[in-house]
Amino acid sequence: NESNSATNRAQLAEEIFQIRDHMVNLANSTYQGKYIWGGLDDDTPPYSDAATWTPDSGYTNPTTGEAHERWVFNSDPAALLSKMVKISDDVSVTVNTPGNKVFDNAIQALERLGRALSGYRTEPAAGAPDGSGDPYTFPDDYSEQTEDITECIDLLKNARAVDILPEQVDVAGRMRRLQTAESLIDLSKTSGQEVLDRLQNTDMFKAGSEFSAAQTALQAALLVNSRVLNQSILNYI
Repeated sequence: NESNSATNRAQLAEEIFQIRDHMVNLANSTYQGKYIWGGLDDDTPPYSDAATWTPDSGYTNPTTGEAHERWVFNSDPAALLSKMVKISDDVSVTVNTPGNKVFDNAIQALERLGRALSGYRTEPAAGAPDGSGDPYTFPDDYSEQTEDITECIDLLKNARAVDILPEQVDVAGRMRRLQTAESLIDLSKTSGQEVLDRLQNTDMFKAGSEFSAAQTALQAALLVNSRVLNQSILNYI
């Protein structure tokens, strides 16, 4: 890291912040007007600049620029709950995952990395950033900066392995369940249409005759059954 000039580090930081912003945009994706990662509160963007919720709640250092921006997840409790949709009487599908479970660690790691490259610490050292973090003092803090950058890269790797890749698997599973439900619905529609077609194409005179014959047979069977049940010992003497 010492071999990189301040200009090079600033350029790297800018690229990292662009990736962070892209990640935020992905987390705020919509489908048919609903936020995919919004949990039950899918009318509200999952992520917003902290200043949206509390004015001047970006990072204290610096006071402006991309390193000042702090992205936070929607504080509404409903945003923490997954949305379920009932496809049929027996099939329900989870249609979204709260964004913080998928993106929080990645966004925070990118934010930490961008700030470290920009020359700023991020506090606390672990967990969600609270908006504080003093600038490094160079050249004395080069080693600390390098260590922080390395830790941020490890955090990114962990976020990919623990949060993002499993969500990809879950989404694939949801798609399979939706496809299964769609197949069942199509089968039900086809079967229903076949029954409807048979009803519509039935010869009513023939159906009436068959019903009358069946009714006569049923009455005869009931009569025989009644006589059998009414037999007594005298009938066998």
